[in-house]
Amino acid sequence: MEVAPSYSKPPVREALIDIRISPLAPTQLPALEALHEQLRSSYPTKKKQQNLQGLWEWREETLSSRTSQRVAGFQFESSDGTRIVQYRLDGFTCNFIKPDPQAAWAGWTALRKEARHAWEIYSNAIGINETIGLGVRYINQIVIPTAPIELTDYLVAPPSIPPNIPYQAFMDWLSRVTIAIPDLNASAIITQAPAEEPRPDSVTILFDIDITRRAKAPLDPEAMWTTLDQFRTLKNTIFEASLRDKAKELFQ
Repeated sequence: MEVAPSYSKPPVREALIDIRISPLAPTQLPALEALHEQLRSSYPTKKKQQNLQGLWEWREETLSSRTSQRVAGFQFESSDGTRIVQYRLDGFTCNFIKPDPQAAWAGWTALRKEARHAWEIYSNAIGINETIGLGVRYINQIVIPTAPIELTDYLVAPPSIPPNIPYQAFMDWLSRVTIAIPDLNASAIITQAPAEEPRPDSVTILFDIDITRRAKAPLDPEAMWTTLDQFRTLKNTIFEASLRDKAKELFQ
């Protein structure tokens, strides 16, 4: 794969590294919570993560429902909320968030370094010896400072309306494809859509690249981080191949 160009203002809204494990017993929750002490200086805020569960049942010809919440793990946040570490019963995630997609970006090296440090604290404390999934995800928001636009000027493969339909104005749209990546035993989900939070006098496009592998593997830290590096390289390839030059000029 070719080396992707470097942009001064890449449109990253959020990037994350995700590592899944076979679910731990709920009795491990206190151990996960206690790990906050090792991260408190960089991640002072602690929050519970909860799963909502629902149950529907018939009793005497009456349908009733019950819901319950169970703690699934904890997330630790930086003081400004732009960095998050998640220690869950089913795995680990490190998120870097950039509220302004046009601002400078910390970069993969910083995300990888922070994620590896936090992962090692989690892995060593729990005694993890295998993983069941790996993932790298980049959620981009491409802000185009004009409206309306032609999607074909910015996206290589935008959705289209059949030409024989007399009405050609989009009100909403969504493109989502999943690509098999056999050489990495992975898949890539590519999503393009209007951003949920539109900006005035501009068009904002969500461009989400989610690369995952769901397979058991003995824990080999160097092999695992090499695979995550390969996922990031593939992400760059997809990003470059999906955008027209007119879009890339916005990131210079």
